[in-house]
Amino acid sequence: MTDAEHELTGLRTRLEKARQSATFLLGGMEGGEHGEARVSEIKSVEARLLVADRRIAQLKDHVAALRRVEGAINIELMAIMSPSP
Repeated sequence: MTDAEHELTGLRTRLEKARQSATFLLGGMEGGEHGEARVSEIKSVEARLLVADRRIAQLKDHVAALRRVEGAINIELMAIMSPSP
């Protein structure tokens, strides 16, 4: 679970950097820079944003599932370790 949480943190950081890049690139376009290279860069950043957003959603689901499993294991362990009346 720790690995998934670390990956989630790293993805959030990379996603924020990609958003900053997109903002910078779009600002350049508003300033009149409309070359093919600029459009290509924007499409690349957009693709990275979409991939990162999807992966973050997947990781959130995985972490939630892992927490449910962890909780179920803890309940079972407590039942095993508790003396029966």
